[in-house]
Amino acid sequence: MILVVFAALIMLGLCLGAAVTFAILGALGLAFGIVSSATLLGLLKRRVSTAVRAFHYQVCLWLGAFSGVGVLFVASHFLESGLGTLFLVTSGASAGALCGLAGGWILEKVAHALLVQFEAMTARAAAYGAPSAGGGVAGKRAANGCGQSDGPGAQ
Repeated sequence: MILVVFAALIMLGLCLGAAVTFAILGALGLAFGIVSSATLLGLLKRRVSTAVRAFHYQVCLWLGAFSGVGVLFVASHFLESGLGTLFLVTSGASAGALCGLAGGWILEKVAHALLVQFEAMTARAAAYGAPSAGGGVAGKRAANGCGQSDGPGAQ
């Protein structure tokens, strides 16, 4: 009888180890798939911004899908709806993926608006004679077309 219990515990440990291993491998495969497909798209379009945008949307999509499944499982547990697992996974992943894409689109628009505001602010600062990113007297002279400075301290 004790041998049967030991054998069952060993089998349980092996099954849990295999499940954890496959979960880690699946997560790594998903991560490498997202990165490699975004990189491939950027190489094909020959633009880094396209690769970053593709990576951004894919991450938002997958995070939304996983979150949607989790939220739907928790909601069905608390509401005791009795819905099937297949329905919960498919509908949660679909709704979550759509919400993830919408969130990614909103995040991109907010980032673009902030970039436009930053560019306008730096253009106004440059128009009022603020030092450029190069800074200092040499930066002002280069911006005014005065050429190079005569050395340190020369005005």
